[in-house]
Amino acid sequence: MKKYVFKGANIIDGKGGLHQGFNLVVEGRKIKDLTKEDNFGEDYFIFNVPGKTIMPGLIDVHTHFAVIGTVLATKNTEYLGRVYATTVRKLQEALQFGCTAVADCGGLEVGFSQAQADGIIEAPRIKTCVTQIRTYGTVIDNMPGVGGAFSPITGYSGLPGFPEPYATGVEECRKKTREMIMYGAQLIKVINHNCINYPWLSNNASYNTDEMKAITEVAHQAGLKVTCHTNGLESNKVALAAGVDCIDHGINLDEECIETMGKRGTYITLSFGNLYWHAFYNQSKEFRAIQLKKGLIREDELPDNDQAIRQLIYDRRTQSQRELARKLHQAGARIINGPDINGGMAGGNGMVTEMKEFVKSGMTPMEAIMASTSICAQYLDWDSIIGSIEAGKEADILVIDGDPLEDIGIMEDRANLLLVMQAGKPVSGILTRQLPYEKPRNLMDWEW
Repeated sequence: MKKYVFKGANIIDGKGGLHQGFNLVVEGRKIKDLTKEDNFGEDYFIFNVPGKTIMPGLIDVHTHFAVIGTVLATKNTEYLGRVYATTVRKLQEALQFGCTAVADCGGLEVGFSQAQADGIIEAPRIKTCVTQIRTYGTVIDNMPGVGGAFSPITGYSGLPGFPEPYATGVEECRKKTREMIMYGAQLIKVINHNCINYPWLSNNASYNTDEMKAITEVAHQAGLKVTCHTNGLESNKVALAAGVDCIDHGINLDEECIETMGKRGTYITLSFGNLYWHAFYNQSKEFRAIQLKKGLIREDELPDNDQAIRQLIYDRRTQSQRELARKLHQAGARIINGPDINGGMAGGNGMVTEMKEFVKSGMTPMEAIMASTSICAQYLDWDSIIGSIEAGKEADILVIDGDPLEDIGIMEDRANLLLVMQAGKPVSGILTRQLPYEKPRNLMDWEW
């Protein structure tokens, strides 16, 4: 069993506490103690990190690491081996950027979760919904600049190992939820929003309350959480009336919905990272046309250069979302970090983009960290294992050169991540160079 001591650190425990100049003791997979005690045996490896910050690993609760799994109809020239290899690479990148656990909300087959748990791949801990439950003609069928699951010529396309996502009517919704569970879903994701690429459709709910309740009841009976993609007042009201655990996006929530979420403690991901990606990286002309159609921007106010137009779109889209975040936070709803871009759409750490926006929306940096660690762990029912730095929890920790309470964006530069540790195992960062050399494991001895 490996033993480590991190000496002299400022420890952000993930629950609102700051422990300055403490030593963190890790034995095997778990945190043993936070202490001022300074005498340790020779069997401990000592990291001297005075003035550095230690905090829990980040937890992304809304991501898509294999986004191609939901847009295969428009990207079906890819070889599956390359698709899966790229997915593993993206998972590794996320871990190395400090994201030690994720909830994948569509596109990731459950085998990736099993492979991570068995130590076959280096990746964040994973809960996956496998694919989203939805009816016909929803946003996932055609996303401008991203792709879609539906082609007018070939129909629906999905990866092997995935059920078709479509269900209409109460009984089909019950059956589809059970089918997702059969395919290994560890949470249930529902799309309740019409296709944005069909301008003749209303920006409204695609499921009614009875259908949504059928999905939620079956999931809850199995002990699974339900998260729902919403965009439009009616879709939000239907989701809340059905008792979902989490709202994804929550665009056009009204005061009544916000009050309900505050009283219940409903979770919500605001996905600022997704807004950032679409504003600055989405190359689709249709996407910009949609912003004009919505009245978000006007032709007569567009700047002369493309980058300035993209900045204008981002500023306009985030303005309302920041105001929503303020209201939700004040009402007591549980905002959690889910940028909706990590992995499949963008490399790096979209979670830091989200944390910066949380602070701009009125949270303190400490609250933004809690919304990215312990509160996410509560949502995923992992709070007895990870999400905070406490004796007995597994050692998913980050060692940071700097103070995120002073600059929440400091983790955008991976050079500031001195160490990423997952379940007591050093994963990446410059501090790993201090560790003694270990002979690589003989593959012939691997227990498959």
